[in-house]
Amino acid sequence: MGKLLLRLGVTSVLITWLFYRMDWGHFWSVVHSGRPTWLVLAFGTHFIGMGLSVLRWRLLLQALAISLPWSAALWALMKGAFYNTFLPTAIGGDIVRIHQVSQWTRRLGVTATTVIVERWMGLVAMLLLLGLGLFSAIGPVIVPVFLLSLASVGLPVVGYAAVYKLGQRLRRHAPWDRLFRKLQTVHDALRTYRRNRLTMLRALAWSIVIQLDVVLYYWLIGQAFQVPTSFLGFAVLVPLVQVASLVPISLWGLGLREAVFFQVAPFFGMLSEQGFIVSLVASVMGMLFNTLGLPMALGSYPSAETLPTADANHIRPWALEVPEKRDGVME
Repeated sequence: MGKLLLRLGVTSVLITWLFYRMDWGHFWSVVHSGRPTWLVLAFGTHFIGMGLSVLRWRLLLQALAISLPWSAALWALMKGAFYNTFLPTAIGGDIVRIHQVSQWTRRLGVTATTVIVERWMGLVAMLLLLGLGLFSAIGPVIVPVFLLSLASVGLPVVGYAAVYKLGQRLRRHAPWDRLFRKLQTVHDALRTYRRNRLTMLRALAWSIVIQLDVVLYYWLIGQAFQVPTSFLGFAVLVPLVQVASLVPISLWGLGLREAVFFQVAPFFGMLSEQGFIVSLVASVMGMLFNTLGLPMALGSYPSAETLPTADANHIRPWALEVPEKRDGVME
């Protein structure tokens, strides 16, 4: 509760600061220049992005012998998107869809692994696009900074390896053995991905396309308000804002994204007020799209009983693990 109140306070302070810094004459001039047709086109990119996300997620699921129909994967993603709008953290929706799919497949650890890998690939794609944009805009001088940033996405991998090694040492102690077996399920899934490099490359390619769709979304909103920044400029600006919004100090990144847009907008050839409006409209339209998941949040998948059962021999789910014998005693 304390963290929630803190984030609410930070969001309120940031929005208040933005209102104080705003040139309201420029603000209303930008608002009146808006062209609805471009906004409709921008909203349509959400449907493209969701379709691409279904493609990527099903690819990662199928690599671990979880075969979900398109409609079921879309159902889970839309349900998660809806909860992302109303839960105070960006991972709340991921937890919801992991729970939803694990109810169908009884493979909680494996399903969670697909979502973690999906998020990790999204971060890699975002940094790749940022690096290419910066290289085009600034030149080779940015390469060391870009490589350092890209290397940072390897930190979760290093951290996981350390936890797994520690788990191997502690597994002989009774309290840790069960936890290690659950960790082993995730480890087996990651090893499967490591062996299936073609699947990983395809998933990364889809992640880059999804990131380009996000840039297109912001660029179209910019066109709606006659922002002169090019698509390449947005390809640099959007990942920068996304990286900043990963800092968990505000509700859903609201206020933080707008503050970053407001501050850096002049470096990309737009008014600060234009940057603020682009970011605010993007946030509001994103929330509106996510509310389309309300029927999924309130109901249940209509054909859950017809979903194919995952191959339990490929990677054993936690619920189906056979207890091991130790000293002749079944645990």
